[in-house]
Amino acid sequence: MKMQGQSLVEVVIALSVIAIVVTGIATTVTTALSNNQFTQLQSLATDYSEEGMEIVREIRNSDYEEFATKSGAFCIGEDNRLQAGECSGENIEGVFMRSVGVEQSPACAVDVSRVTVTTAYTSGKCRPQGALCHESKLVTCMSVVNPIKQL
Repeated sequence: MKMQGQSLVEVVIALSVIAIVVTGIATTVTTALSNNQFTQLQSLATDYSEEGMEIVREIRNSDYEEFATKSGAFCIGEDNRLQAGECSGENIEGVFMRSVGVEQSPACAVDVSRVTVTTAYTSGKCRPQGALCHESKLVTCMSVVNPIKQL
């Protein structure tokens, strides 16, 4: 007697193998897409931090004496204005919160400001959901002395 066709057990085993392979592929694709989104957000946060540092540098360059009086926490939203006080939430694209800290004459130097620009954001990986658990932070020291004396 010759056996033709496949038994039910063989079919179930074949379908199980196919399901495992498809699940593995779907998991890999989902993880890759999630990591790609995270990388894009991190890149944007870095760009916003760099832009914030340039805004602070322009403010400093336009009026050294005024900038030398600034100290503490500030926000820079989409309007690119330095606003005194802590940021109350996302102020760029409804996703990012860009804040600035200015410390005048830190212990390391006189006539220098330490400027820290931080851009925080959330992703699907944050717990609790919506928390700003990721950030891009830039720190630099800026002279508050005008190198070109006004006549």
